[in-house]
Amino acid sequence: MMKVIVAMILVAGAIGLYVPSAMAATPEQASFDCNLVSAKSSDVKKWVCGHAELAQLDRKLAYIYQQVQAKTALQDLPLLDSNQRQWAHERDACMTQPQAEMCGQTRYQQRIATLQARYQLVPSQGPFTYVCDNVPSTWLVAQFFDTEPNVVRAKVGNDEVLMYQVPSASGAKYQDAEHLLWEHAGELTLRWGKQATETRCHQKADGIN
Repeated sequence: MMKVIVAMILVAGAIGLYVPSAMAATPEQASFDCNLVSAKSSDVKKWVCGHAELAQLDRKLAYIYQQVQAKTALQDLPLLDSNQRQWAHERDACMTQPQAEMCGQTRYQQRIATLQARYQLVPSQGPFTYVCDNVPSTWLVAQFFDTEPNVVRAKVGNDEVLMYQVPSASGAKYQDAEHLLWEHAGELTLRWGKQATETRCHQKADGIN
């Protein structure tokens, strides 16, 4: 019971969301009651309520965040809350961007996908193990999650990253600022590091060292 109470406080503090109304709201409603938003409300609440897509994503994130809290140990909740506050800061910065609504949608979608992948809330394929040409002693382990956008959770050695799927002329390409994983034409191309050289990787057969 104590964990539930703490979780409710954390989610409210992290992004101004009230979880019970997130469950009860209509599909067009945010996680908070937009009917109660006034001139004295925060700019971000007015911004979210002014765009139906953002309001729906806000409500969805609140629900996902509640699921994550239920799976998080009590001692780890402060870190989860800190990460959520950092995300909220990045989302709020979208309000000053030329394409503010699109920026906000991207922030929401990526945060939802990140939580769903890290906490195993959606179906996935893998993990699969690959051996790469230029580093045969190091394996790439990749798990692909059915999120929106799709996410790959990739690990090389002790380093692990999440990459989001991006548009590609062929195959499925995932990347972040420093890494790239591209499945196409029956091959997998990997770049592990901003200055690293791209290399081909091959799936490791079970039972073969």
